[in-house]
Amino acid sequence: MRTNLREIVGQVVQTSKQVADSASQLAAQAEQTAAGAKGQELRYFTIPHNRKDMELLKERLLINFGAV
Repeated sequence: MRTNLREIVGQVVQTSKQVADSASQLAAQAEQTAAGAKGQELRYFTIPHNRKDMELLKERLLINFGAV
């Protein structure tokens, strides 16, 4: 049974994207937890499903908690 190199590369790229997205979500959750530990709370929190929304969330968190 031959495995197509293009298929393997595609699977690696897809898995890498999923890992990166999961890491971003965990980072956002860690920031929320850290903010809660400081006695501050977020008004709302949703996990974005794409990279652009994740970047916007990171910016809001940094601005809200005085890191910028």
